[in-house]
Amino acid sequence: MSDTSNNLDARTIRQRRLTAALVLGTTLLIGASPFLLPAGWLVVSMVQVTLECNRLMTAVNHLAVRDAARSLLTKYETRTDLDASQLPDALARLAPRMAFIDDRGFLRLEFGGGFHHFGLFIVPQESEAITLDREPPLQFTALEPGIWFYEET
Repeated sequence: MSDTSNNLDARTIRQRRLTAALVLGTTLLIGASPFLLPAGWLVVSMVQVTLECNRLMTAVNHLAVRDAARSLLTKYETRTDLDASQLPDALARLAPRMAFIDDRGFLRLEFGGGFHHFGLFIVPQESEAITLDREPPLQFTALEPGIWFYEET
């Protein structure tokens, strides 16, 4: 009988240890969630930004975007913020967060924001170069004549 009681005690002890480990683990997970959730959000956000940058650079008809943007540039003055209803279909389908014509007459389609700005610059004529004084600096990649992808470096 002493063997059975020893086995029962050992089983009870294992069950109690397992219960304590589950309670402790759950408590730690819940307690750490304010720290884990932002880290998880950051990773998901970085993946989304990378996918969106790749889409803008490879899966978009850049010539159609450039032509639609140039037709838009003839209709509005410089320093103009544009909403989605003012954008031609080729631009509206891209779903930029912000669209505006800067003081040089360049159309800027902004897709990023917060800690990582990226998007497209379209100029009225191919001969115009893109430069922008700002911190942090932007890196420009020519996609076609007159249209550039940009992102913070």
